[in-house]
Amino acid sequence: MFEALGGLYSVNKNFSKGYMSKDKVHYSKAGYELQGTLFYEALFNSYEDLIHE
Repeated sequence: MFEALGGLYSVNKNFSKGYMSKDKVHYSKAGYELQGTLFYEALFNSYEDLIHE
């Protein structure tokens, strides 16, 4: 998840996109929703790869 959201130096970029809260430590609602979407897509794609081997 860390890498998918830009890695170590992505806080300011994610903040400007609205994914970080004002404290730049926690994610905003949009950031947590993006994490959920990315997690679901990764899990679903892994499952699809498994069943189509």
